[in-house]
Amino acid sequence: MLCDLRPWLLDSLGFMMEQLESAKSPQDQIAGTDAAMGIIPFLRCRLREDAFLAAHFALLLEALIDADHYKRIWTSMANSKPEEFKKSADEILDRLAVLKGIVASPPPIEEEAAN
Repeated sequence: MLCDLRPWLLDSLGFMMEQLESAKSPQDQIAGTDAAMGIIPFLRCRLREDAFLAAHFALLLEALIDADHYKRIWTSMANSKPEEFKKSADEILDRLAVLKGIVASPPPIEEEAAN
């Protein structure tokens, strides 16, 4: 049995953020990025449960979670120069923080349920 989606997403986003923060240290850059990237297939699978959240993730993370591109993008970022990596990581961290806020907010009320 799967756990509830929103708490799982919050934990997963937190994990990704922790890994990217640790990856800002040049000696942890590849390992931290790989760990953050490793959750993406599970993230994509679980987002099928909620179209509203899936749309927000797609809009904010774009190719970073796209099945055809994410590995190339994350691997390239992991192998970039430390200064370039830090800039990319900070941009992704900002996006993940926005997603955390969306996931933590109450789900929208569907029109039919309101009537």
